[in-house]
Parts: sequence; structure tokens; C-alpha cells
Amino acid sequence: MSEIKILYCLLVLNLSRSEQEKILEIPNKFFSDEARSVFLRCKEKIVNNELVDISVITEKDNKIAQKLMSIEAYAERLELYIKELKQDYLKRKLQLITEAGTNEDMLNEINAVRDELLGETTTVKKMSLKNIVFEYYKNIENPPKDPIKTGWKKFDRLVQMQAEDLVIVAGRPGMGKTAFILSKALNIAKTGGKGIFFSLEMSERQIINRIMSQMSRVRLDLLKDRNTYSQLPDEAYGYLNIASAKLSELDEKLSFITGNFTVNKILEICKVEKEKNGLDYIIIDYMQLLGSSVKGSRYEQITDISISLKKLAKELGIVVIALAQLSRDVEKRADRRPQQSDLRDSGQIEQDASIIIGLYRDAYYNEDTEDPELLEVNVLKNRDGELGTIHFNFIGKIQEVTER
Repeated sequence: MSEIKILYCLLVLNLSRSEQEKILEIPNKFFSDEARSVFLRCKEKIVNNELVDISVITEKDNKIAQKLMSIEAYAERLELYIKELKQDYLKRKLQLITEAGTNEDMLNEINAVRDELLGETTTVKKMSLKNIVFEYYKNIENPPKDPIKTGWKKFDRLVQMQAEDLVIVAGRPGMGKTAFILSKALNIAKTGGKGIFFSLEMSERQIINRIMSQMSRVRLDLLKDRNTYSQLPDEAYGYLNIASAKLSELDEKLSFITGNFTVNKILEICKVEKEKNGLDYIIIDYMQLLGSSVKGSRYEQITDISISLKKLAKELGIVVIALAQLSRDVEKRADRRPQQSDLRDSGQIEQDASIIIGLYRDAYYNEDTEDPELLEVNVLKNRDGELGTIHFNFIGKIQEVTER
């Protein structure tokens, strides 16, 4: 439908010359066979400075004419339609690979289009062995930014979260994803990293209660309302005062924003924050709740969100950490520990992520478990490192996660 929207803009709307030039840059191959001939006739008229209108449609274009009559498009959304066209082209190519088997040329073409969607350069840089030696020593003198440190020693040894990485923390409901990511954010703040926590699931009050419970170690259920708060033992007030002082010291290191977001809105906020105060990473809780401008299946929308988050990480040079909800298919297995393939039906998350972490708590499924506080943090994908499992403590009464 994206190609029909572009043709609608060309044939029905009075596009400016700059808008027409954007369309001229679209490769012909992105259009399906039935739309390509119409598109080529439009391009020819644009090049010859002739009027482009509905008269371009002939009797042979009956199917295109019917589709044009059934939709409405807007010139201000032209760039979105072009992006959707590239995504549609990718889906057609992937379908061909599924039906015909792997084809190296086709895979290279798909990767080129994906790189374009991610905002990556298509320029090829040739380096001789002498160049490599030169670049190596230059990198030593001007090293990249250090990976973000969480203060969890085993985790930091195994997982190196570098600028431009998209890090996915995945699991089923009840696995402790938010507790893990909030504990991680507070730890990163203590080590000096600057970040923003975007919460699409928790309210402002819920975030405040969780943070105060973690920092003071006063039970979360005692901080939820005025009645329980008034019944706290005397020493709890002292713990809360100490927690308040510690949080004040971390004020500039971590901020929280609640609400409904699109990736574009998050990008807008992050650009301002990075320019004013610096920014090392962001956390999104959780990515399936993000809005998408793509009108299609949820799979297509999550694909758009995944690509956009990867592009955001690269554009701002920060780490993007996003929580992801796994489907119920995990529950159908005897071993319910998450696998990388569990993300396969969730758009392109599995491909776009640099690091994928899967969380598992046996206590959620097994009341008689030998270790009720055990949280398994499974590193399922690690582009620049090794895979492995790290054991953490999940302390439910204060919703905190600590490394063992």
C-alpha cells in the first residue's frame, strides 16, 4: 500500500519540486511489477518538467486505478511512505528467500537496504595492511568511550555495553524485568553514567515507590499509601532519610520520564538532553508499548520500532537498553528459559540487537524451588563477547536485583 500512497501523492496532490525530487531518488526496483510502469511514466514527466497527474493512468492500469480510489495520502507524510516502501521491498525479498532458498546476491541486497534504513553509510572504505597498522595506533591514542559500567563485576566482565549498541532485556511477565532494569539504572548512576529512563508501563508514583524501597530497603508494600506509611517502625524513617540524601547526590545522573512515546519523540528529548547535560544511555520499559507510524501488522510495527531504536543509538552515539516482552510460546516448553529464537516473531529485534539478555526465575513457575531468590540472567547474544549465565538475587519485597 505504501507504493500506492506515493503514486497518490504524485498523481493527485500538487507536490513541490523538492518533494518530486525525493521521489526521483527512489530506485525503480522498490515498486512491484504492476506499479513500476506507472512510476516510470511519472519519473519521465518529472525529468521533462511536464505536468504529472491522473492522466498518466491508462486502461492497462485498472488495478492501480482501483487502489488509488480506495486510499488517501498526504504530502507531509511522503518521507514515511518512502520508508514504508523500503520495508515492503525487504519483506518481499525475504519472502522470496524463504520460498527459493538462500541466495548470496539477494542477501547482500537485503543487507544494503537494511543498512540504509538504519542510517548506515553505503560507502566502502578500502584499507591496506599498512593502513590497518596506522589506524590501530591512532585508535590507541584516541580510544572510544569506555563501556557503560553497572558495578556488577561479573556482568561487566561478560557484557560490554558500548555506544551505539541496542541492548534487549527480554522475558515473560513476572521474571523481574523492571526490577532488573531499575536496579541496573541506579547502579549505572552510582558509577557516573548519565541516562534517561522512559517508562511506558509504570506511573510516576510507582517509580518513586520502587526507587525509595530499593534505596532504603524498606518493604515496597509499606510505602504504597498513607496508612501503611504511618505504621512504619521508627528506624524505617531514618533509612528513608538516608536514601533521600543518596538520591540527591545522584540527581544529575538519572532522570525518569513517564507517558506514551514514539521513537521520534524519544529522539527529540534525547537530542536536547545530550546537548545540555550529556547522555550515555537510555532505558525503555518496554519497547512493545512504543507507538509506531507504520500502519500494518504488529510484526511490521515492531520491525519499524526495532530499526528506529538502532538508528537512534547510532545517531546519538549512546547505548539504548530496551525491555521486551516474550510471547506465550515460551510457556509451551518444558524448559521455560528464554532463547534468542523466542524473539524471531517480534519484528527484527533479534537481528538489530547487539546484545540480548533473557531473564528467568524458577520460583515464578515452581513454588518448591530450592533457591526462591535466584534470577538467571542469560546472555543469549553478545556481538563483541561471549555468551553465558550470571546468577543474581531477586529480592521481591523491595523489588531489587543484586549480583551474587
